[in-house]
Amino acid sequence: MSIDMNAVPVLSRKQVENIAEQVLQDAGRKLDVRFKPPIDIETIAEHYFGMQIIYRYLFTVYGISDLHGALLIWDKKIEVEESLSLGRTNFTIGHELGHWFLHRHLAASTNPDQFALLDLNSMNKSDQRSPITCRNNDNSWGERQANWFSAALLMPAKAVRDAFKRNYSSPQVFSQNILNAFNPNYHSEGYSKSLEDDEEFWGVLGVVNQVKKSGRFSNVSDQAMRIRLQTLMLIKPMRVDCRIL
Repeated sequence: MSIDMNAVPVLSRKQVENIAEQVLQDAGRKLDVRFKPPIDIETIAEHYFGMQIIYRYLFTVYGISDLHGALLIWDKKIEVEESLSLGRTNFTIGHELGHWFLHRHLAASTNPDQFALLDLNSMNKSDQRSPITCRNNDNSWGERQANWFSAALLMPAKAVRDAFKRNYSSPQVFSQNILNAFNPNYHSEGYSKSLEDDEEFWGVLGVVNQVKKSGRFSNVSDQAMRIRLQTLMLIKPMRVDCRIL
């Protein structure tokens, strides 16, 4: 059976981040490893969660375009698109771990309010054969939760803030237009200049790269770090004065 990712239990971003932070701490204790950036997400997946990671061309397997990863719950396997960059690969692994930790019980549960994680041995095996497949730009509620989980694992809030504070004394402000323009689905009418010609574009990337370098976040993508900085309000849109004169 498939899982409706718009019918998952309601968890706020903060709740998901707290869960991910607890997972990171518990993994460190149990594996006797001090996890710090760059976070070794493969070690966490394989040795803490007990997952097997498989890299292959997923379109040939599922016939779905733009597929980054898949979670086979019963088999405890994560499949990752082989052609992804290092940053996207790591984020995809963290994303699938988010589904495993937050959503796997829904494959066997008929109660939408049930959130206790179930023992896999008690699950109906036939219910688990359908993988959770994750496409790029899927904005369903469950996919967002998995993204938040992955971001918090790979880019812990404290580590990101510490790296930012080593370089900047206050949040960096950019126009809303330039921040929106990083979204591949955003189309701005009348925005004639290419992003590469805009100083603000390079300013945003400059902050992203400085934080990545200072914090040793070498295994995450620029896009993931930019979104993380915006989520933590370290990169902010310019305030617009809307007073009517």
